Amino acid sequence: MANKGAYATYQVAAQGSGYLEGSVPQDFLQITEFLLVIVPDADDADHDVTVTVVNAADGETENIHTVNNAYAGLALTINEVYFLSLLAPTNLAANLAANDVLGITYASGAQNSTVHLLGVRMKYRPRYAEQGGLSPILEEFYTCQVLG
Repeated sequence: MANKGAYATYQVAAQGSGYLEGSVPQDFLQITEFLLVIVPDADDADHDVTVTVVNAADGETENIHTVNNAYAGLALTINEVYFLSLLAPTNLAANLAANDVLGITYASGAQNSTVHLLGVRMKYRPRYAEQGGLSPILEEFYTCQVLG
């Protein structure tokens, strides 16, 4: 666990990995936004990273749904906050379902500067929205935690 300014973060160095975990809300129906929030420690004109999302329901194998994206050549500026979409180029949320446990891995490339993982922002349409009423968008934010 580290800090970046006032934020508690998970610090990821070159060739390192960072991890986030959470669960999909019980009223989840459809994802509308899925963003990984990072802040770099230095300018990096060619940041490469692979993000992997795994999720499973009660009684399923822990990695039954595993999807990853490789992001190459990201241009990052020191201390700026970046929202990395987990819905493109591959939809990393394609297999999410209500009550799933969720794990996210941020695997840094060899030449990268250090980044801080702040968390993941998920916006979704709740199940009750399909009943013909208002169609609100709800939001969850998963922060970094170190277990042990």
